[in-house]
Amino acid sequence: MCIALIVFLAATEPASLKDPSMYGAALFVVVLFLAHHLTAKGARDKKPWARVSSIAISIFMLIGFPVGTLIGIYLLSNTWNEWDQDANPGVVRA
Repeated sequence: MCIALIVFLAATEPASLKDPSMYGAALFVVVLFLAHHLTAKGARDKKPWARVSSIAISIFMLIGFPVGTLIGIYLLSNTWNEWDQDANPGVVRA
């Protein structure tokens, strides 16, 4: 997503970069990327807050038709049900 943002900014004319809405959109994408990255770390450990965060992020992604919608639906389908804490492969039990 960040690479796509860099390519988009490189392809735009320098005059259009003075538009403040461009920076707002770029900031939104960067914040969404960072939130998703932190959520992925929590989801790997099956943290309850990561499930809620993933649902919220996937709802935002539904707006990005068509690719964002498909990814948002996929995320919603994977996070809708409760996560099984016993099936966590990252935790070693003694």
